[in-house]
Amino acid sequence: MDDGGRKHLLVEYAGLRLLFRGRLAVRPTGGGDGRPDPVPVFPLVVVLLMLAGFAVVSPIGGEPWWVSSVAALVLVAWAHRRSLLRPIHILHAMHPGFAIWVLALGVVVAGLAQGFLGDAVQDVVPATTSLDALLGIAVLSTLLANVLTNLSATLLLVPVVAPLGSTAVLAALLGLNIGSGLTWSGSLANLLWRRTLRRHGVRPGTAAFHRVSLTLTPISLLAAVLVLWAVG
Repeated sequence: MDDGGRKHLLVEYAGLRLLFRGRLAVRPTGGGDGRPDPVPVFPLVVVLLMLAGFAVVSPIGGEPWWVSSVAALVLVAWAHRRSLLRPIHILHAMHPGFAIWVLALGVVVAGLAQGFLGDAVQDVVPATTSLDALLGIAVLSTLLANVLTNLSATLLLVPVVAPLGSTAVLAALLGLNIGSGLTWSGSLANLLWRRTLRRHGVRPGTAAFHRVSLTLTPISLLAAVLVLWAVG
């Protein structure tokens, strides 16, 4: 993770602690003794090993999905052995309909990127990596992510900014990751989280979500780009 990404995490952590200080001050209760339910050790270890695996496979040209797929299979097997889930639960967690929609959208955007849409983006991308240019790239990637979803916007924007160098690509990725959290539609993770909550009978409020996202996202994105420019 680059320094800009670390700065973003610090800003979001501080912001969330401040916005939800009232709720975080309440001690959670779980069992009959009033103490929180213990976190299962095995899943925690698998997640920690998965994070370490990302760092191991990256230098040797490995893909993150190799590690995450193995971790997912291990957790599914563990939960199935303990009768915590059934095959139908696995199917629901895969969100096949959502995956097909994302694939179709990506194909459409990739096609448009070879035509007028790609030309339009090329025309507005800055030609330098000054602070103003990096902020412009981050804002542009944020707008594209929230219109097209972050995955489709990545297919469109990253090839355009790649000739400017790694700093420009990182600025685009900051917008595609941090900036995509501005709206429900910007981030595929947000959409999946929302679908999962609804499936369990919880309906997250749109107003409450955007009150947090519109407060923290611009600040986090600005802080991350400033750090990227300073160290770049």
